[in-house]
This record gives sequence, C-alpha cells and structure tokens, in this order.
Amino acid sequence: MDRPRRTTTDRHVPPYAAGTLPALPESVPALRERVVGFARDHGVAEDVRARLALAVTEAGGNVVQHAYAPGEEGTLHFAVDIEGEDLQVVIADEGWGIRTGHRSTGLGLGLRLVAQLSSDFGIRSRGPSGVEIWMRFVLEAPSVSDGWSATSTA
Repeated sequence: MDRPRRTTTDRHVPPYAAGTLPALPESVPALRERVVGFARDHGVAEDVRARLALAVTEAGGNVVQHAYAPGEEGTLHFAVDIEGEDLQVVIADEGWGIRTGHRSTGLGLGLRLVAQLSSDFGIRSRGPSGVEIWMRFVLEAPSVSDGWSATSTA
C-alpha cells in the first residue's frame, strides 16, 4: 500500500524537478526515472506512477523521433511539479515544431496514448522553435479514517 502523498512543504523533497537531456533514445529511460522518481518521492500512488511512466516515455520518445532532423543534435527539456492535488509534467524540445503535412514513420499512437493516460493534456508550439507537451495527473487525496463505522447496532 502506498504511503500518503507528502506535501510540497516537506523540507527534504523539492516541490519540483526540471532538467535537460540530449534528445537521444538512451535519454528516454533517464527521463522516465527522473519524473517517476519525483512522483515516488512525493508518495504518488503506484497506479498513477505507472500511467505517468508510460506517458512520459511516449512524450520523450516523440521528441527523440520527431523533433529533430536525422543526425541533428537536440535537447529534451522536462519539468515536473505538484500543484495542489495535481502532478503536472512538461516535456519540450527546440526542434522543428508542429509541421503540417509531415508524414510520420510511426503509428501515430504516442500522443493519443499520452492523452488517454493523463487527466488532461495539451500540445503547443513554443517560440522561437519547438513543441511543448503538458500533462496533468489528478492525485487522490489520502483517505483518513476517523475510526467510525457506518454499521448500525440498533
């Protein structure tokens, strides 16, 4: 059973994490570990962490596969934080941006899967170049038992 989620006022756990990785296939597992590790450190429930892991993997893979031309070096930016009862993640790049008429070699399922796994999802162009993917995961408030039962003794 997961422990209750820590509040972001805990002095030992930063309220957010952010970083930059090279846009290479081997960076995707590192991205996933950093984001999911942040969630784990904040006591986020295992089922949410599982959805988060898959969504972040798909978003990171999308950057690696689509943001830059073959052989072009690029960066993958990430940020994750907890705001109230939401865990929010941003995955961004500085690549070509959203290209109309571009034919992908993939199946086209990655961003659809991200949308299904997250509570809310958005994608937008970022200036001067690149794309930003935003995901929100609603966190369950820890249940508190007051010791009272709903059964009647009458």
